[in-house]
Amino acid sequence: FVVNVSSVTIFIDNVPATVSIAQPTEGAQRSVLGAITGNLTDEFSGVQRAVLRLSYLNAGTSFYWQGSASGWTSVYSTAVVTQNADAVGALSSAWTYGDVPSPWVSGREYRIDAWGVDVAGNGTVSTTTVNWLFDASTGTAAKRTPEAGRIHSPRAAGRAAGSNRPGHRIR
Repeated sequence: FVVNVSSVTIFIDNVPATVSIAQPTEGAQRSVLGAITGNLTDEFSGVQRAVLRLSYLNAGTSFYWQGSASGWTSVYSTAVVTQNADAVGALSSAWTYGDVPSPWVSGREYRIDAWGVDVAGNGTVSTTTVNWLFDASTGTAAKRTPEAGRIHSPRAAGRAAGSNRPGHRIR
């Protein structure tokens, strides 16, 4: 600065926040998903919000989540939801989007695209993407009934089928 001369310093933020998705992870198979979580970072003005597009493909048509008030739509232009950062203005903050579909459809693969927006309004151009499968099916337990006349023991479980020898030494 020069003495007796007025000056102003202006800082311009033109770099958007970055976003990551923590849950679900890429390629995950989940039977429960009550919220989508992630993190935002910004080096200058601080983080504002995550912008999310939840979608799935069914019979060649894409569907997009608009929140529980509106549900799923095939109209792309209105297909985003937003979630403010937990600490708006911080250089790094977690976010949690809890207005997820209920119920998710079992056996369906979903896609989540996310963008970050900072306090200055800069939004990321490219997306962070996670594809994951919702699968609420459960395995079935099998019950085996011993054959009549056979001697069965936990120690003999590893033996070849058809053995009728006891699983302990006879004295």
